[in-house]
Amino acid sequence: MLHSERLGTAAGLQVRFPFTDHRLLSALFNVPAAMKSFDGREKSLLRALGRDVVPPSVLTRTKVPYPITYGSQYKAGLLDRLRELLDDSTAPARPLVDLPAIRRMTEDPALLDRGGWLGRADAEMVLQLDAWMRRLAVRIRL
Repeated sequence: MLHSERLGTAAGLQVRFPFTDHRLLSALFNVPAAMKSFDGREKSLLRALGRDVVPPSVLTRTKVPYPITYGSQYKAGLLDRLRELLDDSTAPARPLVDLPAIRRMTEDPALLDRGGWLGRADAEMVLQLDAWMRRLAVRIRL
């Protein structure tokens, strides 16, 4: 089950993905990648095929692979929590994570914006791992 499907199901919603129809996927499976992005943009073929039925605002928007929060308070909160993890020698996730990389991220907050969402995903994953380990009292013995 996809992330979006799990979130929707948790809220009692059924989420549909129109471009995952098995017939469409079967037809496009063998299309060369160069044809799928013939104008240098992602989803060129899909955009071209949908130009008569999809509004221009949808056709021209850039792809966002994972929804992220752009609020400065959220970014500040992530950095605060990462600093707390660095300062907490008892944090259960510490033996499993790259502490120098986390320190670099706290010293250069622009790293949270690396790849649009990848930097934040890295930070969130570390914090979620630590929270999960705390909640379940998981301890690592190395």
